[in-house]
Amino acid sequence: MIELGIISYHPNSEGIRWVKNLGLNNVEFCLNGDEIYSLDAQDVIDACKEKGIPVCNVPSYGTAAVAQFTLALMLEICHRIGHHDRVVHEGKWCECANFCFWDTPQMELGGKTLGIIGFGRIGQAVAKLAEAFGMRVLAYSRTPKPELAEFVDMDTLLAKSDFVSFHCPQFPETTKM
Repeated sequence: MIELGIISYHPNSEGIRWVKNLGLNNVEFCLNGDEIYSLDAQDVIDACKEKGIPVCNVPSYGTAAVAQFTLALMLEICHRIGHHDRVVHEGKWCECANFCFWDTPQMELGGKTLGIIGFGRIGQAVAKLAEAFGMRVLAYSRTPKPELAEFVDMDTLLAKSDFVSFHCPQFPETTKM
């Protein structure tokens, strides 16, 4: 993540007014005035290197949050929590003859299989949470760690998984995966 608050303290950062990470390896920034530039992150890294501004990866940044959000999205798929909240607030539960009100079919994560593509810090954190929900975890990675999960080839992972979650960096070989 490139943040103005961090790089503005560097003596060679004169003129950089703001920086915004746009995702997909792109950043947008304002330099000297109001003109906005949008560049590939590698161009920004190269420019910072040329000016002597250090740019580094923060590998553990957001690991737990991303893993938790991954499971939250899976729970949304299983229980349609947003939909349920809306129809309860619309009074549908009050109109129901039964105490238990579900407007949609429910699915439990326990017993399901999660396929994780990319098994770095985030993929491993997702696996731990999924296992806590009683899920079987399959993993595919360019650097398998068989002591941490059941590693399989991509075709097997896709064929046997109820859910697939991508946690791999964007490289030419993973783009449009």
